[in-house]
Amino acid sequence: MRVQFVQRENAPERLVCEAELIFDGDMGPLAGMKLVGFCLWRSAEGEVFVTFPSRAFGVGNDRKLWRGPSYGEIALDGRQRRP
Repeated sequence: MRVQFVQRENAPERLVCEAELIFDGDMGPLAGMKLVGFCLWRSAEGEVFVTFPSRAFGVGNDRKLWRGPSYGEIALDGRQRRP
């Protein structure tokens, strides 16, 4: 597995870059797939943090949001931050 960083043209001011997880040929059923939607952002104080992809889904009449592997963000130094 490898991480590829992608610079976006016309990106928001604090967006550092986007990231993609690419699963190489030895990753079993995930081989050749790509997981996109991760973003690295810079806070007003200069700290860089990562946001994970999220997806909306319905449960009965409610709409819920799945926020990926954790709730909140994980700073590049490994500390988890909660909103």
